[in-house]
Amino acid sequence: MNGSIANILTVAVFAALVSVIGATEDGKTDLIFHEVGAKGSNAGRPMNDPKTPFHIVLPDGTSVKTFEAPGCVRTARATPQGTALLCAAEGVVEVGRDGEPVWTMPYPADWKKHAVLKTAELLPNGHLFLARMATQGKPQVIFVEFDKEKGILRKTPPYPGAILSARPVGNERILIASFTGVTEIDWEGKTCSTLPLEPGYFCADAVRLANGNTLVALKVSGGIVAKPSEKGKSAMVAEVDPQGKILWSVKPSCPLTLQPLPDGHVLIGSG
Repeated sequence: MNGSIANILTVAVFAALVSVIGATEDGKTDLIFHEVGAKGSNAGRPMNDPKTPFHIVLPDGTSVKTFEAPGCVRTARATPQGTALLCAAEGVVEVGRDGEPVWTMPYPADWKKHAVLKTAELLPNGHLFLARMATQGKPQVIFVEFDKEKGILRKTPPYPGAILSARPVGNERILIASFTGVTEIDWEGKTCSTLPLEPGYFCADAVRLANGNTLVALKVSGGIVAKPSEKGKSAMVAEVDPQGKILWSVKPSCPLTLQPLPDGHVLIGSG
């Protein structure tokens, strides 16, 4: 297996636990599980549910702590401080290893009328990176740099279309995964690069690696059941170079989220 990431850690999730979506502390010992309905895809747990149980769980399955997030959680990201940053329906909350909130940002009332928060992540400069996806009219997303004290510092022009994930690349670029592929833009909304994907795939998550390549979670277009022209294809996690060449790949079931770990492993969240 080539590339900077030599080992893959895949965690199987069953019953009501769907999507391993984060790691805390050293990135190896604690996992964060999102508890949703038994059929997955948040089944049985409405998007506006005011409380969503989360668990900090050791790899052997021992539950360390249970806490309640403010609504259905869309993304969870490990921070350099060993905390977890959760983007939920009712706001953003940073949670410590003990399950206690470190900091919270309620979802602004005026945002709720027109958009939902799709993701929240820390920028290298310590500010928050937020993605607001419109819920009315044509699908579009506005990316926001947010300071805990000063509020919105800057935002992009509307990015057309729905997204599946978005992550900052340093402080000045944004990597977007969508049904049409992987696109990198700057804060002016200008497309800096696109990553070609094999026909029949869409990208659920993408992470830019230190070596300039991109780690992608690819799913087969059409969902769980492939179209006739796509038979033989299967979901995969792969490292690809800037030209779209696959350097290595693994094929977990339904990969949704990716979390590179400090030791070179990758945590794959599957639904």
